[in-house]
Amino acid sequence: MNAAFTTSLGLYVSAQLLSGPPESRALVLNGDTSEWGIVGKQMLDLAHIFVAWLLFDLLHILANFPKLGAGDTVAHHVGFVTLTSVSIGFGVCPFAGAWLFLGELSSLPLNARWFLINSGRGASALMSTTNFMFAGTFFFGRVLVYWCGLADFMHETRAILLEKGAVHHFLSAYTLLMCCGALLNLYWFTLILKMAIGSGGKKSAAAKFSKAAVVKGE
Repeated sequence: MNAAFTTSLGLYVSAQLLSGPPESRALVLNGDTSEWGIVGKQMLDLAHIFVAWLLFDLLHILANFPKLGAGDTVAHHVGFVTLTSVSIGFGVCPFAGAWLFLGELSSLPLNARWFLINSGRGASALMSTTNFMFAGTFFFGRVLVYWCGLADFMHETRAILLEKGAVHHFLSAYTLLMCCGALLNLYWFTLILKMAIGSGGKKSAAAKFSKAAVVKGE
């Protein structure tokens, strides 16, 4: 439900803000009654749901550490909780939040994998198709969209935020977190791709990633 909601919200807000001025993608201004200002505010208001989900999942991971994920998984959750909380608190980057939400698209086939495995169809043709769907949606949302969004952030949003008085060092730290997230997603994609094509053997990192996803039930 979380994945379906955040993906739908990300698609809607991204489409709306793409048609607006660059400032609407960088800032949510108090008193802005334009259609883009209203959408941006709604985006940041609803982002509380995303933060709540990440915190819930983080506690679940820590309670079972390292069975469900190691340091990279913890860093991923802490990083995106921080990014989203900063956006909410300072009223910035509604567009970045929207395209980050699109990454949840890959959670849908990941959940489908869990149902297939737990219903005894882990070695079926449908499972192979689901693996490729997982790899494809992960690449689309967490690699392609993410890196394009990051390029837009570096090219336009950073300059607007600096112009509006953002503290340079603070913004640099925010940017660094976004870049680390992009690199982590790219690293995870290589593991998922190996899982989808069945290479690397049982002891490979891809197999370990797959096992953690199955146990966690994402």
